[in-house]
Parts: sequence; structure tokens; C-alpha cells
Amino acid sequence: MKGLKISTAFFFFLIFQTTFLHGQANWDTTYYDDYTSQITARFYFSQKYNSLLVDNEDSDLDLTYRPNTTFNMGIGASYDWFTLNLAYGFGFLNQDEERGETEYLDLQAHFYGQKVNIDLFGEFYDGYYLIPKGKGVTHDSFYLRPDLKVTNLGANLQYIFNNEKYSFRASQLQNQRQKKSAGSFLLGAEFYFGIVRADSAIYPSLVAQDTLQNNQVDFFEFGPNVGYAYTLVFLKNFFLTASLGANIDYGVTTYYNNSGSDKVTGVSPNAMVRAFAGWNTPKNAVSLVFINNKLDLTSHDRTRVSINTGNIRLNYVHRFVPGPKTVKFLKPIRIFKK
Repeated sequence: MKGLKISTAFFFFLIFQTTFLHGQANWDTTYYDDYTSQITARFYFSQKYNSLLVDNEDSDLDLTYRPNTTFNMGIGASYDWFTLNLAYGFGFLNQDEERGETEYLDLQAHFYGQKVNIDLFGEFYDGYYLIPKGKGVTHDSFYLRPDLKVTNLGANLQYIFNNEKYSFRASQLQNQRQKKSAGSFLLGAEFYFGIVRADSAIYPSLVAQDTLQNNQVDFFEFGPNVGYAYTLVFLKNFFLTASLGANIDYGVTTYYNNSGSDKVTGVSPNAMVRAFAGWNTPKNAVSLVFINNKLDLTSHDRTRVSINTGNIRLNYVHRFVPGPKTVKFLKPIRIFKK
């Protein structure tokens, strides 16, 4: 599915919102304001990615495969707990064909409640290219792997300890506004499972060695995470936000080749980085959002496979108070919350 991207927030919220995200809670209004009773409308540009990294410790045979994803333009809105975004990869924004074609369905969803953050990943990518240009081939072009497929499913949950003074929504959704600098420790857990598969060895034939002939990798990982987030507010309406979550996962990974399979277990360090920057006033906001989640799989024969997942977005936001007819139309959203 190349092009149209529809936010999956509605579907996942049916499961999580009543339990974790929107129980009645108080916050310190000297630190942040709440605008969830207003409609937060946004116009944005975004690009999601799901890169595959293969690193061999005994050589310089490090690979970075990237999908040829579309650069999307879209609109969206948030009201109360509900957020819906619609985007499309228009042709005039995407005219690079030498990187091959990627068919993909990317269901990244990032929920920011007052007390809990939940990140959900449902990613299905088919078709990659190798960087830099010329690597793995004998001519000046990209090495294309239309047969390379990556499926990654998982979730990351974090509890926000200082939720009365610190707001993730102010940075990510802009339906709140951080007025004073604040930070919070984070604690949670994550799990992931999926598969990397190709018709032949993941390593190109020009660089592959006898020990690097794997054509499929299955994985499952779970473990705790700890982190910290901080928002610096300056010149009244400008902000910078950084968040780092460090994860120690126990993983079970199976490597396949034409001769059979090898199952390995062990501990892998993973990390999720979020960075936000922008300008946020009571009526309008502009923000740049960067989210990156690196998942390291258990290594085998001194070769480690990693999946780098992320989203880059530029938003313009305008908030307005809905009229009586609009409030009546949106009433089911508030009823469902109760």
C-alpha cells in the first residue's frame, strides 16, 4: 500500500484509552495548559521509515538497507482523546525511481496520555535498496532488493512519573502547551516479534562470505525500559524536548540459510529516542517531530541484525473552539471516554 496513510489511533484506542490513558487526573496549570476541549487541527508533512542494518564484527561488511517510502502531505485533527491523521504521497513530492519500489503498510501509532505513553508498531515492508550507491553492484547505481521483506510488530509502554508538571502531548500533539520547563523519569516495558526474509542471502553476492548466507531471521524480544524526558521552554512560546528510553531485552532469534537454522538467545540493548522542537501559543503551533526506535536482535556468528524504525514530521497547528453543532456531532467521542 503505497501512498495513502491513515492514522490507526482510533482502532488501538479502543483497547488502551479507557484503561491507561485518560483516567481523571489533575495537573499543575502553572506548568501546562490543556486544550483537549478544543479542536486541534493540523497540516503536516511526514515520512516514516523502517531500515534494516546488518553488522559483522569480523569485517567491514556492514549493510544499511532502506525502503523507498513516500514523503507525505496530510491533514489531521485531535479532539479530547481522539486523533485522526490522513496523508498521501503525492507524485510531485516523490519522483525518485532509481531506489526501486517499496510496497508497505506502516501502522505506527504513538499515544500520549497524561500518565502513560504507548507506542505501537505494525510494519510490513516489501522492497529495499542498499546505501551508499554502488555498494553491492559493479556499476554506479543502487543495489535493489525487491525480494527483501521486513515485518515488525510490537509495543512500548512508559509511565510518566512527573505527569502533573510534564506533558508529552504538548510536544507531540500540541493539544496542550508546556508553559514552564519540566522533566520526568520514565519506566515501562516493551515487546517485539517479526521476521526478515529474502529469496536469497541478505548479503549481496559480491560481498557475501560463506558464513553470511542467511536468508531469513525470525525474532521475539521483551524486557523493561527506563528513561527520562525534558522540555525546555524559552522566550515564552518556544520549546525543545528530548526523551531517551533505554531497554534491556531478552531475545530469541532464529537464523535460517539453505543448510538449516540456528536459534540463539541472549540480552540485547535497545533505545527509543524522541526529539521535538517548535513554537506553541494558545492558538497556533509549529513543531518538528523526530521519533526513532532501534531494535537490536540477538547476534549470531558475530553478526548482528538491527531494525531502525521511525517517523519525521513537520506540523502546523491551529486550535479553535467547536460550535454547538460540532460539539453535538463529536459527542460520541466524549461518551466513549466515559
